[in-house]
Amino acid sequence: MIRWYAAHAVEFLGDGESESLELLRIRLLAERHPEVAAVLMRRIATFRDSFYERVDAMLTAVLDVEHWRTVLQAKTGEGHDDRVDALGDLALYLALRWQTPTATALARSWFGSPSDTDAAMQVVRLLQPWLRLGDDWAQERTRAFDLLKLGAAALEQLRATDQTARYVHRCADVLVSEIYFASGAHTNGDEPARDPDPGFAREAFAALALLIGFKSPSTVHHAVGTLAHLAPVEPARALHLVQDYVKSGDAYTYDPMASDVVIELIKRYLAEFRDHLTSNADLLTAIHSLLDAFVRVGWPDGVALTYRLGDAFR
Repeated sequence: MIRWYAAHAVEFLGDGESESLELLRIRLLAERHPEVAAVLMRRIATFRDSFYERVDAMLTAVLDVEHWRTVLQAKTGEGHDDRVDALGDLALYLALRWQTPTATALARSWFGSPSDTDAAMQVVRLLQPWLRLGDDWAQERTRAFDLLKLGAAALEQLRATDQTARYVHRCADVLVSEIYFASGAHTNGDEPARDPDPGFAREAFAALALLIGFKSPSTVHHAVGTLAHLAPVEPARALHLVQDYVKSGDAYTYDPMASDVVIELIKRYLAEFRDHLTSNADLLTAIHSLLDAFVRVGWPDGVALTYRLGDAFR
């Protein structure tokens, strides 16, 4: 406990910012207690703009310390580590904001093999604030999506080669849920829904297209929810991606919540995007395909809407 409190005060012992940063570096490299090390890492992060090159060099030193390498290479599934959160937050900031070499290489190693270590799985969950950035930070948002797409491509390659370990599917689910919660599709209580952002939507469509092979109901549900929210930006592209995610016989189609969400989305297309449907036969085919997936399971709303669909376009 004493070291934890002392970690908050180390920087005040230095004569100026430069010396304070050096004191924090020395203490961090020697510290083995996870919570104290996390505090020191977060104190170092306060210098991430004024001394970003030096802070990036500190990451190189950290990666040479055995107890840090041990925690970063572990794959135990035992859960959260405060040190990884602190390091991940700092590395992502340096990589996405300043594109510093060590942080960029570290971030790419995590997302290039997102299911290989506990640390990579944990850092994937830290990307959401960067995905949510507006157009004022469009470059940083694009870099964040580039990392996410790197992870998605790696996971798809593992899935396609039948390496269907639990971690691979779990990590894909995390990637899709990060996009979902960043998109504005999810609201809390009376919180108003956030309008879909065109810049975000274009990045999200490309990322989601890489993950359509993952058919966990949770993964598909978050993908469909995201696409439904972003549909006004590009109605045709959104609907085709929904069609790719939802196929007859998939486990997702047996979930009552799935039927509600997809049927409501189809009704919305019939009401809001009718011009797109009447001018694009492929979109009507997509609507029929989605309805068929739920009719085959016997969901009443799907059956009823199928009968109404013919009348809607007479």
